[in-house]
Amino acid sequence: MGPAASLTALADVLQSALQAASPLVEYKQAQVGVSGTQLLVIPGSPGLVRFDAVSGDVTTVVELQLHARFAVRVRVNDAESFDDASVELPQ
Repeated sequence: MGPAASLTALADVLQSALQAASPLVEYKQAQVGVSGTQLLVIPGSPGLVRFDAVSGDVTTVVELQLHARFAVRVRVNDAESFDDASVELPQ
């Protein structure tokens, strides 16, 4: 299969692949949509969803930023924290 012609087409392909990946409801009822220039993946049931590297492919999860550590800056009522803070998503 060649590259998807559009983000919407890629969402359709990804949704089909997720739904075919497992008989679990988290996969079978998963939905993939487009939000601006990003894909939005909604699992088929609530709860923890993990994106982990698989054997032989340790870069895709990080390249797609499905599981990564992101720098954060906190601002509340015009007071801003400059501490070195980060969050790992998804948790």
